[in-house]
Amino acid sequence: MSNALEIHSLMRFLDLGRTPFHAVQQVRTLLFESGFTELEESKPWMIEPGQAYFVVRGNASVFAFRTPMRFSPDTKLHLVGAHTDSPALRIKPNPSVYREGYHLLNIEVYGSPILSTWIDRDLSFGGQLVYRRKGERDLRTRLVDSNTVVRIPSLAIHLQDSEKDSGKVNPQTQMMPILGLGGGDTYFRHLLESHLEPGEDLIDWDLQLFDTAKACLSGLSSEFVLSSRIDNLAMVHACARSLQESPAHSSNIVGAILFHNEEVGNVSYQGAESRFATQVLERIFSTFQASRDLYFAALNRSFFISTDMAHAVHPVYEDRHDASHRPRINAGPTIKSSANRRYATEAITSARFREIARTANVDLQFFAPRNDQRCGSTIGPAIASQIGIPTVDVGNPMLSMHSIREMAGTEDHDSMIRILKTFFAQE
Repeated sequence: MSNALEIHSLMRFLDLGRTPFHAVQQVRTLLFESGFTELEESKPWMIEPGQAYFVVRGNASVFAFRTPMRFSPDTKLHLVGAHTDSPALRIKPNPSVYREGYHLLNIEVYGSPILSTWIDRDLSFGGQLVYRRKGERDLRTRLVDSNTVVRIPSLAIHLQDSEKDSGKVNPQTQMMPILGLGGGDTYFRHLLESHLEPGEDLIDWDLQLFDTAKACLSGLSSEFVLSSRIDNLAMVHACARSLQESPAHSSNIVGAILFHNEEVGNVSYQGAESRFATQVLERIFSTFQASRDLYFAALNRSFFISTDMAHAVHPVYEDRHDASHRPRINAGPTIKSSANRRYATEAITSARFREIARTANVDLQFFAPRNDQRCGSTIGPAIASQIGIPTVDVGNPMLSMHSIREMAGTEDHDSMIRILKTFFAQE
C-alpha cells in the first residue's frame, strides 16, 4: 500500500473539482479552513500584517496570499501557481439538436482533449448558471452539477466502413452526447431551471461535461492514482495544501495563483495573460504604502514556481521521449525546459528549484522535448513576461495526459507538496 499522505485528500479534490468553478470552490473551502479571509476585487481592501487572504476572479481563478509580519525594503515574493481548467467538452449556447428521435447536446471542444476517450463513458454536466432574482437588476451565479447521465455512443463494429470510419474522431459531427429521446426545444432549459428557486430567472450558463467515474488507486502497491482532471488539478491541490500549512513570514509575501483558461492559451479575463496577478500584487504593495520602485525591486528578488503536470515516459512508446529526458512515475517531480521558451525555466531558476528540492530531500527529474516533436506550454512563460518575475516550470510525471481518465503517481504528489512547503518556509 502506498505511504503517500496526501493522496486521499487529492482524490476527494479531483472528484469534487468537476469544472474549474467547482475546483475553485474546493480551494475556497481549504482556505477558509485555514483562516483565510476572502477579499472582493470590486471593493476597497483592508489588509493587515501577518494575515491570510484570497481573491477570486470569474469564479474560476484565485490568488491566495499571506502578508508579512512587517513590510521592509527587502520584502520579496514566494509564489507558486497552477491552472484550474482541463480539456473538456463545453455545452454551446443553443444546446439542443434533434435527430432520429434523439435529443442530443451540441458541444464545443475546449482545449485539446483526446476525443476518443470521451466515447462510451458515463458523463454528466456542471458549471455555473447566471440568473436574476425578480425585482433585482444584479446578476448572480450558482454552482451546479447535474445527476443526469449522458453518453456519446460508439458506432458498432458491424456498421463501420474500414476506410470511412478509420482515423480521428470528427469533433463537429461525432461528439454529440445523447440526452434522451423526444423533441421540443425547451427541455434542456427546464432541466437547468430546476436548479433555481422560485422567483429566479435563468439568463445564461457556462457548462461542460465531466466523467462520473470517481478517482481510484491502482497498481500492485496502490502506486498509481487514476482520475479525470489530474492535469492540472493535482498541481492546484498541491499549491493549495502547501499554502494552507505555510508559516507567516517576518517580511516576505507567500502566495498561490491559480488561473483559468490555460488550456486555451491563457488569454482571458481570468487567465495568466490577464492583469489579475499584477493588479492583486499592486494592491498588496499599495496597502503597505510601498512605492512602485520598491514593488519592481521586490519582483526582481522574488521567485515563481509554475506547476503543471509533466509527460512520463510511456513503456511502449519510449521513443517519443528524448533518450536522456525520460521522467518516470514516482521517481520525483520534473523540471521542464524548452529552448524555444515553451517553458519559463532558465538555468538560474532551475538551480534555485534544485536547491529547494535538496533542502526538502526530494529527488528530481528533467524533461526537454525531442527536437522533432512539438512541445506544450504552461502558465510559466505568461507569468515570467507579464509580472517580470524569475520563474521555473515544474510538474509531476503522468501518463494519458488529456485523456478523460489520466494516470499519475501517489508518491510524487507528496514530494511536490514537500518541496512547495519548503519553499514557503524559506526566509
